[in-house]
Amino acid sequence: MKRKERSGVEWVGRNSGPTWWPSLPDPTWAAAAMALREAYVLRTAFDPQYSHLRRLSTTAAIACTSRLAQRVALASTGFNPKWQPCPWQSGVVKAPVSISNEGVGYLRANWYTRNLKRYAPELAGLGVVEEWLEGEPWEQDGYIINGRIGWFWPLKQFWIRKQTKIRKYERHHSFAGPPGLQESTEAVVRTIGLNDSCFCTEWRLTKGGWKLIEIQARLGADEGLSEHLVDTGDPLRVVEDAVCDAYLRQLPTRAPSLDAPDQDSLTRLADSTAIESAFRTGI
Repeated sequence: MKRKERSGVEWVGRNSGPTWWPSLPDPTWAAAAMALREAYVLRTAFDPQYSHLRRLSTTAAIACTSRLAQRVALASTGFNPKWQPCPWQSGVVKAPVSISNEGVGYLRANWYTRNLKRYAPELAGLGVVEEWLEGEPWEQDGYIINGRIGWFWPLKQFWIRKQTKIRKYERHHSFAGPPGLQESTEAVVRTIGLNDSCFCTEWRLTKGGWKLIEIQARLGADEGLSEHLVDTGDPLRVVEDAVCDAYLRQLPTRAPSLDAPDQDSLTRLADSTAIESAFRTGI
């Protein structure tokens, strides 16, 4: 797809992502920095290179990256599944009894765990164990600009038999989606503290209501997904236009105070008392 002009957003990681995101030129001007891929969420929030632009806060970026931080942040919302923190390291998890590799799970370090260790080392060795949720899987993507939320089409997910990969998406018949999905998503977005950011949420509609699988501070990244999100097939342009409307094409001033790393919040989250409390109340 050809683009004559790009403006409003500095897409971090714009030309190092999957081939289905088009090559993006430098913006003619930018008011906000947003991560195009999950690998760049923490960099967008922490890197001084983007400090002159509006962007998500460091605490919101960590809450969208660390599963423990995410569950702690959402503990009062009712959208968490049953969960409990657990120490994490690369290795092998084995059931009490296993044979022929049944009941064995392999935990491998990856680019994302190393990235979290770089920006929040106190959280890099803590994961979570969550209950297996039965229910319809749904995805709701969108963006929040200057406190206002915009939506893309809600999508039902269809997974392969082993539940390891999404095989296709299907739009809901209504842009509003199934009852409660957008309202629940907005509550999570605001609780996490996202602003001037895209978001991708994955849900299960269970007998007990909506339960959040995860929220990321970027759009869904599967091949062909952009064609489902918006009729034009160009969700990035929709976000850019929203930034233009919100900030009236004015050059941004120096970074607002919310962009400074909230070390007090990180310290509280990493404090042993908070972790011990999470162990007691997580599940």
